[in-house]
Amino acid sequence: LLVATILLCLYATVLYLTVGQRGYDTVLTDLAVRFTEGKVSMSIHKLPPRDISNYYSNFYVYFGPLSSLMLMPFVYIFGENMPQLFLCVFSMIVSFVCVYLISRKFKFEKIDSLWLSVFFVFSTVLFSSSVINITAYQVEALGVPFILLAITTYLYKRNAFFIGVFIALALLTRITL
Repeated sequence: LLVATILLCLYATVLYLTVGQRGYDTVLTDLAVRFTEGKVSMSIHKLPPRDISNYYSNFYVYFGPLSSLMLMPFVYIFGENMPQLFLCVFSMIVSFVCVYLISRKFKFEKIDSLWLSVFFVFSTVLFSSSVINITAYQVEALGVPFILLAITTYLYKRNAFFIGVFIALALLTRITL
C-alpha cells in the first residue's frame, strides 16, 4: 500500500508539472477578488481568453459562483496570488473520505474500501480535472464531493435538508454537473 501511494504521488507530480502548468488559469481567483470588491462581473483589464460572456459590456463567467465564494476568504487574506488549485485538494480529500464511507456502508472490507477510494480519486477523471489548471475542469471537480456528500448523507442520516443543501451546492459549482 505504501509503494502504491508513493507511485500515485509521483504520477500526480509528473502530471501536474507537465500538463497542469499549461496556461495558468486564474478565473476563479480573479472573480473572488471581484467579489471582495463587491462586484459580480470580471474586470475588463484581466479578462480570461475563454469561459466568459459579454452582457452589455460586463463580462461574466459561465460557471456558478460557489468556487469563487469559497476562495474569497483566502484571496482576502493571501491576495490575488492564491492559486485556484487549492480548492481541488479539498475536493480530492472530501471525495476520498466519502467514497470510503459509502463503500463501508455497502459492507466492503476496510482494505477494499480504501482501495476503492484510492482508485476513485486517483484513477478517474476527477484527478486530472483537479490537477489541470483549467477553470471548467476545476469547478466540475469541486462539484463531485458535494454529490458524494449528498449520497453519504442519504446512506447514513437520511436527512432531506442536508441532502438538498449538498445538491444545491453542487449545482452552484456547475449547473451541468
